[in-house]
Amino acid sequence: MNERIYISEIQKNLQYKTRRSVRRWCLNNGLRLLCDIGSNKHYVLKEEFEAVKIKSYFTQQNCDNSTINTTQNSYKEPPKSVIEYDQKGANEIAFINCLQNI
Repeated sequence: MNERIYISEIQKNLQYKTRRSVRRWCLNNGLRLLCDIGSNKHYVLKEEFEAVKIKSYFTQQNCDNSTINTTQNSYKEPPKSVIEYDQKGANEIAFINCLQNI
């Protein structure tokens, strides 16, 4: 027979404060919440929970590595030394000339 894991156990395992967070995690990860007829205790199947937990762990780890790689790549690009600015009006031109003469 399939083993059950109740939401309270999942809450401790995932280190969540509320059961609502556990339900949302299950919903976001495609894990079915089950309950017996006439009961308000929800549970999931142990095999499904472990599969989803492993899948979400590897997905999260890959996302973290990709963000680290993109931030490292952005440091390799040389910074732009010249910033071009279009002067719009006569007042702006006069102000910029005043700053350049200082």
